[in-house]
Amino acid sequence: MDLQYDIKFFVSNVLHEDPEIEVSRILVNPPYGIRSARIKALPKIYLSLATFAYKAYAEYLDVFTARPDVLINVLKNYWSIEDKLRSMLGDLLVTLILSERKE
Repeated sequence: MDLQYDIKFFVSNVLHEDPEIEVSRILVNPPYGIRSARIKALPKIYLSLATFAYKAYAEYLDVFTARPDVLINVLKNYWSIEDKLRSMLGDLLVTLILSERKE
């Protein structure tokens, strides 16, 4: 069995840029800190991320978040939540939200 995967690492400002590539899956660990503490800013950030992934034709969007409730609320219209996995990133408890694009 010969499996081949292409992994592309890229940095993009999802708030201000459209994707320049098409991908099947996006795994992202968005910045924490001041922005995640400002609960009013998170829906905009997460909506921009979801829109970016949709425009990149991603079938899957997987996001580490300290606020899964906010992320799930943003994703629910265009992404199906497949799983929620809790983990520690350093000393921060986060949830990895695995989602699949709705058709």
